[in-house]
Amino acid sequence: PYCNRTGTAGCAGQTPAPAQPCSFAHPTSGTSIPQVRVLCSRQSYVKEKVTKVCNTDGQWFRHPDSDRTWSNYTLCTAYTQNKLKLALSLYYMAIVGHTLSVVSLSCQRISIHKNMFLSLILNSIFTVTWLTLSLSPGAVNSQSLVAINTIGCKVLATLMIYILASIYFWMLCEGIYLHTLIIVAVFVGEQHLGWYYLLGWEMQPYGQHRCTSAVSLWFPRSHMQSPAHSTLMTTPTVIAPVTMTTHTITAPVTFAAHTVIAPFTITTHTITAPVTFAAHTVIAPVTITTHTITAPVTFAAHTVTAPVTFAAHTAIAPVTITTHTITAPVTFAAHSITAPVTFAANTVTAPVTITTHTITAPVTFAAHTVTAPVTFAAHSVTAPVTFAAHSVTAPVTITTHTITAPVTFAAHTVIAPVTITTHTITAPVTFAAHTVIAPVTITAHTITAPVTFAAHSVTAPVTFAAHTAIAPFTITTHTITAPVTFAAHSITAPVTFAANTVTAPVTITTHTITAPVTFAAHSVTAPVTFAAHSVTAPVTFAAHSITAPVTFAAHTAIAPVTITAHTITAPVTFAAHPVTAPVTFAAHTVTAPVTFAAHSITAPVTFAAHTVTAPVTFAAHSITAPVTFAAHSVTAPVTFAAHTVTAPVTFAAHTVTAPATFAAHTVTAPVAMSTVRAQCWMSPETHLVFIIHGPICTALLVNVFFLLNILRVLITKLRVTHSAESNVYMKAVRGTLLLVPLLGIQFILVPWKPQGQLAIAVYEVVMNIFTHFQGVQVAIIFCFCNGEVSISLLGIIVQAALKRHWAQYRFRCNGPLVTNDSHSNFHTNSVTETSRA
Repeated sequence: PYCNRTGTAGCAGQTPAPAQPCSFAHPTSGTSIPQVRVLCSRQSYVKEKVTKVCNTDGQWFRHPDSDRTWSNYTLCTAYTQNKLKLALSLYYMAIVGHTLSVVSLSCQRISIHKNMFLSLILNSIFTVTWLTLSLSPGAVNSQSLVAINTIGCKVLATLMIYILASIYFWMLCEGIYLHTLIIVAVFVGEQHLGWYYLLGWEMQPYGQHRCTSAVSLWFPRSHMQSPAHSTLMTTPTVIAPVTMTTHTITAPVTFAAHTVIAPFTITTHTITAPVTFAAHTVIAPVTITTHTITAPVTFAAHTVTAPVTFAAHTAIAPVTITTHTITAPVTFAAHSITAPVTFAANTVTAPVTITTHTITAPVTFAAHTVTAPVTFAAHSVTAPVTFAAHSVTAPVTITTHTITAPVTFAAHTVIAPVTITTHTITAPVTFAAHTVIAPVTITAHTITAPVTFAAHSVTAPVTFAAHTAIAPFTITTHTITAPVTFAAHSITAPVTFAANTVTAPVTITTHTITAPVTFAAHSVTAPVTFAAHSVTAPVTFAAHSITAPVTFAAHTAIAPVTITAHTITAPVTFAAHPVTAPVTFAAHTVTAPVTFAAHSITAPVTFAAHTVTAPVTFAAHSITAPVTFAAHSVTAPVTFAAHTVTAPVTFAAHTVTAPATFAAHTVTAPVAMSTVRAQCWMSPETHLVFIIHGPICTALLVNVFFLLNILRVLITKLRVTHSAESNVYMKAVRGTLLLVPLLGIQFILVPWKPQGQLAIAVYEVVMNIFTHFQGVQVAIIFCFCNGEVSISLLGIIVQAALKRHWAQYRFRCNGPLVTNDSHSNFHTNSVTETSRA
C-alpha cells in the first residue's frame, strides 16, 4: 500500500508503507521542496527538518488527540537552544575581553602610542556600553535602546564607528612615524605631532560622516530613486529636523509606517511615481514650498497633529486616503485637485484655511467630519463630489461657492454656523439625510438642478412572505427598529442604502442577491439569521458594524464585495463561507468570536487594516488567491483546523500578541511581511559598511607597505653594520610588524563571512577574539613582551618583595630597626638599579 500524496509537510508523490519518515531539509541545504520554506527558521540548517510518518496500512499517521493527520515540525527548532548558547557565549566573551582591555592598557610610552592606546580604551568602553544597553539578555525581549531607534542609539553607534576607525588610523600614524624616522631621517629634525593628531582623530571621520549622515542616518536606503528601481521603507521615522531643497520621487515608494516627529522642510516636492503609506503620522511642523503630485499616492492611515503649510499644492494624479485625521492647523495658499481623490474617513479638528480651492476631478469621502473652523476664499466644484457621511460641528465660511457637478451626501448634519456669500448649484445634489440645527446664511443662493432629500424608517413589525425587487430601489436612510421577516428575499435590481440600521430581529429564509447592492453605512444591533445567503452581484459597504449575533446557514459570494469599515462586536457564525470574488476591507475589526465551519478564498482579498481582538476559529481555511493586509494585528487566539495557502499573502505590518494554532498548515506561495524589528541605523544587512571598512583596509595596506619598506632598508643596513642603533630600530619595527596583522587579520584574512553551521560558528568566535581582546593583545606585545618593560616590571616585583620581607623582619624584632633615611633610600634604589641593569 501507499500513502496518498499530500502537501502538508511537503511530501511529493505517493509514499510506500511502511516507510521511514519523509524528511525535508531547510532550503539552505540544497535539497528542499519549496512548500517547506516558511516552516523552519531562516537560520535553520540540514538537521532541522519536517517529518511525516506513513503507517503500515497505507495511511498517514494521525495524532491521537485530534485524530487528524499530523506532521512533526518540532525539529525545526531542535538546535535553537544551542545557537542561543553560542550567541550568549560570544556576548560574554565580548564583555570580558573589553573589560580586560581597559584594565591592561596602562603602559606609558611615547605620545603616538598613548593616543593609540586611548583609542583602544575608548573602543572598549563604548562597545561594553553598547552591548550592555542593547544586546544584553534582559533587553532581548523588551523595547531596548536599539529597538526604539532613539537619538542616543544613533549617537552611540556613531561614536563606536568613529573610535573603531581611529584605532586603525593611529596604527597608520605609527607606520608613518617609523617610516619617516628611518627612511627619510635626513629631512627630519623634530617631528610635529600635530599632523599625527589631525590624521588620527580628525581626518578619518570626515569622509565617513559625509557619507553615513547623509545616506544612512535618517533614510535606511537611498532616498533618491532612479526610474528603474523601487523602494520599500519598513519603518522610517524622522526624529530630528530634516531640510530638503529638492525632493523628487520618480520610482515607486512604499512606507509600511511613516512618522514625522521633528520639523520637516521641503523647498520643492515632486511625486511622479506611485507612493504608498500604510500609516503616515505627522506630529511636527511640515513646510512644503511647492508640492506637485503627478502619480498615484495612497495613504492607509494619515494623521496630522502639527501645523502643515503648502505654498502651492497641485494634485493631477489619483490620491487615496483610507483614514485622514487633521488635528493641527493646515494652510493651503493654493489647492487644486485635477485627479480623483478618495477619503475612506476624513476628520478635521483643527483650523483649515484655503485661499483658492478648485475641484475638477471626482472627490469621494467615505466619512467627513468637521469640528474646527474651515475657511474657503473661493470654492469651486466642477467634478462629482461624494460624501458617505458629512458632519459639520464648527463654523464654515465660504466666500464663493459654486457647484456645477453632482454632489452627493449620504448623511449631512450641520450643528454649527455655515456662511456662504455666493452659493450656486447647477448640478444635481442629493442628501440621504440632511439635518440643520444651526444657522445657515447664504447671501446669494441659486439652484438650477434637482435637490433630493429622503428618509426611510421602520418602527413596526414587517413581514414579507415573498419579496422580489426587479427594478431600481433607492433608500436614502433605512432604519429598522421592529422585527422584519422575509420568507424569501431576492434582489435582481440595484439597491442602494445610504444608511441602514437594524435594531430589531431580521429573519430571512432565503436571501439571494443578483444585482448591485450598496450600503453607505450598515449597522446591525439585533440578531440577523440567514437560512441561505447567496451573493452573485457586487455588494459595497461604506461602513459595516455588527453588534448582535449574525448566523449564516450557507454563505456564498461569487461577486465583488467591498467594505470600507467592518466592525464585528458580536458573535458571527458561518456554516460554509466560500469567497470566489474579490473582497476589499478598508478597515476590519473583530472584537467578538467568529466561527467558520469552512472558509475558502479563491479570489483576491484586501484588508487596509485588520484587527482581531476576539477568538477566531476556522474548521478549514484555504487560500488560493492573493490576500493583502496593510496592517494586521492579532491580540486574541486564532485557531485553524486546516490552513492551506497557495497564493501570495502580503502583510505591510503584522503584529501577533495572542496564540495562533494551526492543526495543519501548508504554504505553497510567497508570504511577505514588510515590517520587521528595525535595528538602530546601521544593521549587518546594510550595503553601506564599505564606507567604514574601506578606509580601515586602506590604512592597513599602507602600513604594510611602510613596514615592508622599513624592513628592506634595515636588512640592507644590517648587512653592513651591526650598530646598537640598528638594533633599536629593529625592535620597534618588529613590535609594529606584529601589531598590524594582529589587529587587521579579520579584515585581511577573512573578508567575507563563510557559509555552513560549523564554519559560521568558528568565524564568529575568531572574529570576537581578535575584535574584543585586541586591547589585551596590544598590551602584551607592546608592554609585556618588550625587553625594557619586562626589566622594569621585574624591578617593581623585586622591590615589592624586598619591602614585604623588610616589614616582616621589623615585626619579628618587635620594633623598628635604627637606620638613617639615606641608607634606606640608597639600599632600595641600589636594588632597583641592579634589577633594572
